[in-house]
Amino acid sequence: LIKDVHSFCDKFITNAHKAKITEIWSQSIALLCTKFNELSPRAVFHIERCRFDKVEDIIVVCKNMTAYLGELDPKLQQVSKQCNDLSEKLNKKLDEVSKFFCNEIQFTDDVIEKRVNGYAIYNVQYLHKRLVTASHRFPRYLETWTEIEDDIKRKFRDLLKRADCAKLYSDTVKILSLCDDILGSLPETLAHALRSDYSQAAKRNKDSNKQELEVLNKSLGTDDITAVHSLYTAMKQQGNKAMLVKIQRSLSEKTKTIDVRLDQSIASEDAATIKQNLSMLSKLNADFPSSAQFNQIETQCVNAQTKVDSFIFHKIETLKKLMSSIRAECVNNIQRCLDVLRQMLNESDLGQHLKTFKAKIKNYSQQIGSFVQTYFAGLKQRFSEGLKSLDGQAMNKTLSTMQFYDPKHSTIVAKLTSLDGVTIDESAKYDHMIRKTKTKLSAVHD
Repeated sequence: LIKDVHSFCDKFITNAHKAKITEIWSQSIALLCTKFNELSPRAVFHIERCRFDKVEDIIVVCKNMTAYLGELDPKLQQVSKQCNDLSEKLNKKLDEVSKFFCNEIQFTDDVIEKRVNGYAIYNVQYLHKRLVTASHRFPRYLETWTEIEDDIKRKFRDLLKRADCAKLYSDTVKILSLCDDILGSLPETLAHALRSDYSQAAKRNKDSNKQELEVLNKSLGTDDITAVHSLYTAMKQQGNKAMLVKIQRSLSEKTKTIDVRLDQSIASEDAATIKQNLSMLSKLNADFPSSAQFNQIETQCVNAQTKVDSFIFHKIETLKKLMSSIRAECVNNIQRCLDVLRQMLNESDLGQHLKTFKAKIKNYSQQIGSFVQTYFAGLKQRFSEGLKSLDGQAMNKTLSTMQFYDPKHSTIVAKLTSLDGVTIDESAKYDHMIRKTKTKLSAVHD
């Protein structure tokens, strides 16, 4: 319309009016240029912030303006050139955004280790919103987003494959943690499309511990500490922290169970079970490192050895007491006491991890040997003195005591001498004293 008016005026309007119109035209052109100069920096501002729809609106206005008037004024031709520059900047920005998300955001080992989520840092949700908004009127923006979206899907699924193939469980956990972060930073529609892939990968890796848990439960159920230690070593090498925690907790409960069983076996004086439980605790303490995670095992092991030491000491003291005041009703108790001590002081069924306990066993055996030697030496001396002085009361008392040790009446001597380091002089035995007595009495009678 303005162009037609300008042509009409050129033919029919006077020079005075032409001058006035030219003045008005110049003012209009100046106003339009001013307006463009205001819009141009605003467009650049929007380009930097990926507000593509707003930039497109400005470019459309400017192009429409210059399309009709650009030929009539050189200034508007300059506006047209600047408008084209804006379009180039917009295209360049769009290309940069696409290349950045597709090429620059990568998930190297270092990125995974540090758990760096580029999609969160560079706000892919915001970019998605701007591209989709612009695509409602300008389809090319949808193409750009589709390109970026496909690249995100590919990289995300590649990460899940790496999680499945990771040699160390700790690496699997790191990758899945990063994937979880990525899902939280994506547009909901895209996150929804990938969430199923993530859930399946997480389930696969969770199920991968199923076999290890079965091994752990079976080994603990059968008291197979060696198998538990082998599993622990394997999980440590794999960096499987989840399984390591489960093993630590299971062993903590196991030590409590063994400790309860130890108390029960001590109460019932079941020597074989006492040693079995002590051996398990000692093996646990030897096989698993002394650390905060396993300090309970070490504590329980020390307490267990203290309990067993106390039990053996008590049995030795009981033996001394019973033998020192032996009566007929004491014989069975002495024999049971010796049965327990013989089993407790037998080293053949003790493992290498019980070296300290083995040393104590030798000490206990020496204590018993020393007591037995002194005890029977005393009986022998009292008998000899009574025999020499023909003190019938003293001899009878000694022989009555010695009769309890006669193999015809009990197995006490046999059980005593079956202990390491315990010996009894033949001259201190009942048969020898009887023979000596007969010999002495014959000599006196003659």
